[in-house]
Formats: sequence, structure tokens, C-alpha cells
Amino acid sequence: MKLKKTSAWIAIITAYPPDIGRLSEYAKEIIEAISQRINGKILILSDRSSLSNEKLIIKNSWKPNSILGMLKLWLAILTTKCKLMHFNLHLAVFGSSRIVNFLGLTSTLLAKLSGKKVIITLHNIPDAINLEKVGLKNSLLNRIGLAITMRILIVSAEIIVVKVKRYLKILRWKYSAKNIKFIPHGAWFTNQACVWKPENQENILFIGYIAPYKDLERLIDIIGKLRSKIPRLKLLISGCVHPNYSKEGMKILRKIINKPYVKYLGRVPNHIVPKLVSISRALILPYKTSTGTSGIYHLVAGLGLPVIAPPTPEFIELIKEDAGIMLVDFWSNEAEEKILKILTDDVLAIELSRKNIKYAMKRSWDKIAEEYLNVYHEVLAK
Repeated sequence: MKLKKTSAWIAIITAYPPDIGRLSEYAKEIIEAISQRINGKILILSDRSSLSNEKLIIKNSWKPNSILGMLKLWLAILTTKCKLMHFNLHLAVFGSSRIVNFLGLTSTLLAKLSGKKVIITLHNIPDAINLEKVGLKNSLLNRIGLAITMRILIVSAEIIVVKVKRYLKILRWKYSAKNIKFIPHGAWFTNQACVWKPENQENILFIGYIAPYKDLERLIDIIGKLRSKIPRLKLLISGCVHPNYSKEGMKILRKIINKPYVKYLGRVPNHIVPKLVSISRALILPYKTSTGTSGIYHLVAGLGLPVIAPPTPEFIELIKEDAGIMLVDFWSNEAEEKILKILTDDVLAIELSRKNIKYAMKRSWDKIAEEYLNVYHEVLAK
């Protein structure tokens, strides 16, 4: 589908590189894929300055963890002439402050009231997250605040796009939402040959933010026990401390980096990921709770890397869609045995690798961009 425009016809509100995290990597891939399919420009209201080009106009329009930064976003929304606004959101995308996030998330209503047509990509919902495991008290005040925020988002949007099919049922049942649609998360490296090799059995890879809801300490304990059977086994950690959990993340990092079988790599840019995959047996994601579908899974699936993950509803849904994931309850007595199986059973590992490549091919960014363009067309036609 081609939309013929000569100037910016859509504003996308999102974090964007050079920012790290806050959905900026997702935004980069989907916006680039969309921009290749249109003739006009895309305006990006971002949290960082970045060079614009013939397709993208990038404006520094808000600042995370800042009330003034949210007021700046409100002003940008009111003064932007684009009739279509697409918000790329999760519940803590604007920072660690509840007030700042509330102001940022409710900017969607301001956009609607100012006459804009609003589309929201909502990567997570509070009803699917264990709040206490992400460091938020499951108090009445927090539950009421989150419920109000969700209702504001639903009222604001012409269409809300979610990345997990299960969220459709929750939103329909609890919030009576009708303006909702499922579009899968996009997958990276769908045009690259499989780099995973079954003979590599000595490295397990973790990629992602270091945060309290990812139990790296339990994972390291399991790896330590497995070394009695695979003495050269190591855990490679690629990632940095989560910006919303800086103190907690640094505390975890100090505990784990001195282990002799742990190699901390820091944050590795995406173009280095194939090299890490080529020396790893599997990706392991020891999440206590999911905060949406796993972007990290979609990062490595196209490279054929088998994945070990907990039995959260989000990962169970991916398996139902034939993703190559082995579910492990990391806090059970069987965790060590199950992880050992994927380390030693080549037939199992190869089958998971094959499934992941097939899964990723169905979810290339090109295909996801086409689905978004159809949504844009639908909303603009109203």
C-alpha cells in the first residue's frame, strides 16, 4: 500500500535512537519499514535530538522523568499540524515516576481533544503484569490509577494495537474496549542466514535490561550447578541496567559480575548480535513476570537461536504460534534438568532453531509495516 504525500502526514510519538530502550529499537525498525512504503515524510516527536533525512523529521519534543518534559510534549501535540498521531507506548515508557507517566500517557487524550486522529500501540497492560515483581505496590491507589489511565487510552484512540492476542480478551472483558486490534511484534534478521550452530554447547546467552523482575541471580545459581556436568559452561550477559531501576539494577550487577563463569559484555549493538548467537547454545530469559511480548525473543529468532523462557502467558502464546521456545519454571526443582536437556539434546535444539527461523519469517518488519499502513488508511478514511 502506498500513501502519496509530499509533507509529514503523520506524527509518531516515541522514544527513538540514539535513546536506548523505552521502545526506541522497536520504533526505529517499524518507522524505517513504513517510511520505505510511502512518498511523504514522517514526523517523529522523540525524547532525543537526531538527524532528520528525506523521509523522517525528528524533533526533540519530550524528556523522560520530567514533568516539564511532559508539558513540552503537550505543547508539541497542540502545535503539530499532522491530523494523524501514532503513540508508541508501554505503561512506564516516560520514566520511573508515576506522575510523569500519567501525564505522558494522557497526552493521547489531549491529541484527541485537539482534533487529531489517534492510534496507540500499547505494548503492555497492567492486568497482565505482576505489579509487585516490577517494583510497584499492588495497592488500591495504584490499581485505581492504572484503571483510569487505561480508560483514558481507550477513549483517546481510534484504534489501539496490541502485541499479544490475550490482551484483546482482557481489554474487551474488563474495559469494554471495541477499538482494539492485534498486530504481531516484528522480527529482526529475517533476511540473514542462520548463524546458530548446534555444536556450540558452552555458552548460554542473556540479552536485555538488568532489572529486579529478571532473576539473574537464580539463573547464575543454576548455571553454577550445571557446571558440574558441563565444566566449561558460561553465561554471557549482554545488556545494561534498566533506566527505571538504576539502583536495583546496579545492585544485581555488582553481585554477579565477579562470578568466574559469568562474562558481562555490557550493551551490545544489534549488528553484533549475530556474532553472539553464533557462539551460544541458547538464549535464556529468567523473567519473574512479562511486561509484554518479548522484544528480545523477536531479536534473535530469525538467527535460529533456541530460547528458554518461563511459562508466562506471553511466552505460552508464542509457543502456540509455533515459536521455538522451551518453557522452564526457573524456580522449580526441575529447572536444572530441563536446561541441561537443551544443552545436550541436539535434536531438540535443532528443532527449536528451525521453528524460530520459520516464526521470524512470518513476522518480518516489512509485513508488520503493511499492517500498520492498513490501520492508517482505515483511520484516515473515517
